[in-house]
Amino acid sequence: MAARPKGGQVGANQGSAEASGKSRGPALSAEEIFAGVDVGGAHDLGPWIETPSSSRVSRFRYDHLQRSLQVQWTNNKGHGYVYENVDYEGYRSFARVASKGKHINSTLDNYTYRPMDPFEYDAPSNDKRRGVGSRLRT
Repeated sequence: MAARPKGGQVGANQGSAEASGKSRGPALSAEEIFAGVDVGGAHDLGPWIETPSSSRVSRFRYDHLQRSLQVQWTNNKGHGYVYENVDYEGYRSFARVASKGKHINSTLDNYTYRPMDPFEYDAPSNDKRRGVGSRLRT
């Protein structure tokens, strides 16, 4: 069994199930949810998620194996940046926030980050992974 990551757990409304007397069991970590996904390499990349409404971020994706968030800018200067040691909940938070630029300034800039190299930029996504949907339903 995979170890639970430091940080948040996947699973919302834990308290409401306990309050109603129904037990859902413990919340699962991202590693437990995706335990059956074959990674077969140094990276386990989710799909690129396009952000057409953002003036700063063109697209982003999460590396589940390296626990890093890859972000490409709209100005196309360089390949973008890799934010390291971002837990799955940090990725979900970024994916669902309305203003990607403000979230980068307030939260992601506190992580270690570096320019993305061309190999990371061109690395194929794992087709068994899904991206996290937007917080807004359209």
